[in-house]
Amino acid sequence: MPNVKPKERTERISMRFTPEEKARLQTAAAAAGMTITAYILFKLGEVAGEAIGTAIQKGGKK
Repeated sequence: MPNVKPKERTERISMRFTPEEKARLQTAAAAAGMTITAYILFKLGEVAGEAIGTAIQKGGKK
């Protein structure tokens, strides 16, 4: 059945990791009680939040 609401369709983003990087991600995600995807998204949110906070502190100047 075709998606009648294409704006609601999810998109896929692929990432490649070395076996060692994947193992570190699996370990960190498991320790946090998350899937690897959830862990990566959580960490991206932290980084984005820090960048926004830094920009605010600097008055939006780089």
